[in-house]
Amino acid sequence: METLLDKTIFSVIDPPNLRINLPRWFTFPSPMQTFFFILLTYFLVSGGIVYDIINEPPSIGSTVDERGNSRPVAIMPYRVNGQYIMEGLVASLMFCLGGWLPFAFPWLLFLSVSFGTEMEKLGQHFFGIFRHLKPLQI
Repeated sequence: METLLDKTIFSVIDPPNLRINLPRWFTFPSPMQTFFFILLTYFLVSGGIVYDIINEPPSIGSTVDERGNSRPVAIMPYRVNGQYIMEGLVASLMFCLGGWLPFAFPWLLFLSVSFGTEMEKLGQHFFGIFRHLKPLQI
């Protein structure tokens, strides 16, 4: 491609040799900053932020049960192409966490067991160790 341009366009036109330097205060972002920017963009786009801005759906819905009480609804019923804001964000969170969720599943299992109400005190103390180790996990 470069030889094609050299023989056709640049044989007639001689482009100037510009030496443009970047300002001293300009630095390229670190790889982790780039990763988090791309991850945040993926989170928002897969969560349906464009749909939410255009259609302005409610954050969460409600329905009336048989007794007349209002109950919250997380998934928009009877609409295939519609979603609540929280529904999209939770789905997007599951997409983003999908890569490391198999590694975090044992921790989540131990946490749910340690906070159980029907468990004996000895079991709660044993699994309570995982409550304190959870913040150490990356």
